Amino acid sequence: MHLTNYAINKHSDEYVAPTGADDPNASKRSTKWLLSHLAAEGHDAEAIWAEIGDVCVKTLVPIAPSLAHV
Repeated sequence: MHLTNYAINKHSDEYVAPTGADDPNASKRSTKWLLSHLAAEGHDAEAIWAEIGDVCVKTLVPIAPSLAHV
């Protein structure tokens, strides 16, 4: 069975620790690496990142009235 939880996978014998933020062989890769990879594949990484931000905002807007103000 394949588990995708990083906390579990990092104990696997097959886990490859990253040597830096741009390590393409690491088991866990950074968002920076992913966006660079997408850009290299010809995708508009900036637009994708903006869309991810939009999804985050749209997720929080409906619950904004119930959030406690500090």
